[in-house]
Amino acid sequence: MGCYAGFSGLRMAGQILGAEPEAVVLQVCVELCSLHFQKQALPDFVVANSLFADGAGAAVYARPGRFKAGLADLVVTHCRVERDSLEHMSWRIGPTGFEMRLDREVPARLKSAAPGFVGELFDRAGLKKGESAWAIHPGGRKIVEEVQSSLGLTDPQVQSSLEVLSACGNMSSGTILFVLDRELRRAEAGAVAALGFGPGLTMEGAVLSRP
Repeated sequence: MGCYAGFSGLRMAGQILGAEPEAVVLQVCVELCSLHFQKQALPDFVVANSLFADGAGAAVYARPGRFKAGLADLVVTHCRVERDSLEHMSWRIGPTGFEMRLDREVPARLKSAAPGFVGELFDRAGLKKGESAWAIHPGGRKIVEEVQSSLGLTDPQVQSSLEVLSACGNMSSGTILFVLDRELRRAEAGAVAALGFGPGLTMEGAVLSRP
């Protein structure tokens, strides 16, 4: 799953709590991307080597009222796989570990697809444009910028994403937890829309509500 696996864990936590209201769920994302450092000077490998980093993040989930304080409540999640995009982004097992394949068209493809996907996500959450803060998975600076442009977001609205990318790099699945932590602590009460992208080409989204 790569970069969007953090969203899969978030969704699963919500499903567990829906079935077992007294449960407490711990999600842990550990990524050791440096294990797959590729020494061949191929464009895909150079990009992956410079972009991906080791990292770990965790989140605890429980039903509202179980604990005295929490950063946010999960409202809704959404997932979509783009058509004819299987070769755009992928991990393949090679002789020296996982080999990242990242087509140069990925930012443009996400720019085109993001508005429709966000529209579906907002419909599920009962939100309208302009009613949320943002936590975008920083797959790369170009990806953040293209999604920002397509959604008409301001620089402050993607500040948390770019700060995490600059400070930590792309830590694959755990990165969205870092972005959410910054944004949930920074933003005022209300909704936060989280977006992630990964092999497939897969688009993941979630809406959280801050108390």
